[in-house]
Amino acid sequence: MLGNGIFWLKVTELHCMHGVYHAVHFSRKSGGQWVADMKSVSLRAVLGEMDVMGDEMTAYINKKTGELFTVGDDEARIIEAGDEEEKYIPDWQKEMLPKVREVLEFGDFIPLPDKFEIHEYAIMKKFCLSLEDNDRRDELLNAISGRGAFRNFKGAIHRRGVQDEWYSYRSHALKRIAVDFLETEGIAFVDDGCARG
Repeated sequence: MLGNGIFWLKVTELHCMHGVYHAVHFSRKSGGQWVADMKSVSLRAVLGEMDVMGDEMTAYINKKTGELFTVGDDEARIIEAGDEEEKYIPDWQKEMLPKVREVLEFGDFIPLPDKFEIHEYAIMKKFCLSLEDNDRRDELLNAISGRGAFRNFKGAIHRRGVQDEWYSYRSHALKRIAVDFLETEGIAFVDDGCARG
């Protein structure tokens, strides 16, 4: 008990995000609401969500709890149109719509950096420029100019034997983007030994 008859109660729950368990602490002042005291989010889990995002989905993080949730464009359109009860929607999709609504309509969830903020092409170009061998650098720079840049780049890194260097460079770049994002948003995180450097 704190002074003036104020009680604090703490409860800890384990939440699993992508196979990693995190302790989320909840506090309640007597007569008050439960509030999550987020200790930290797994950087590995955030990177995993950023790495698998596609054109038709957006990953979100809850600023208060660190919960990660990915919303597909189809589910977002259903919520925006108010069509949750339509007969054409499969049961498995209906089951997730309340969570999708929570993510999209309440202010605790914010989107993780998307492909435009990650800008994979710029990362590829910086990697090319980082190579000390002029022949390798020139071949890779030529590969990313014009049509088919991503496909051409992939072929060139394998021909030149620098694919391991590329994947390491890309992982470090994604990690920097994730860390900058989390710090800017004031979201505590733990660098939990992710293989991304």
